[in-house]
Amino acid sequence: MVQGVGLRGYACAVARRMHVSGFVQNLSNGSVKIVAEGSREDLEAFLRELHQRFMISHSNVEWKPALHAFHSFGVRYHE
Repeated sequence: MVQGVGLRGYACAVARRMHVSGFVQNLSNGSVKIVAEGSREDLEAFLRELHQRFMISHSNVEWKPALHAFHSFGVRYHE
């Protein structure tokens, strides 16, 4: 994913609308990290919306059991 194209703000808006919790974060190597929790259906719709809105050159999705560690979705500013 690419930084600087409005991805963080859009991801936050979509996640909140879809009841997805977690965070989005720019990484020092220029990529973007998203950690998200929610129902499989909501997470798949969340990813679809991001891919439809942005030219994402590469994505690596790991499906893991939810830890219920997040109560909302926001931006993290530090790695």
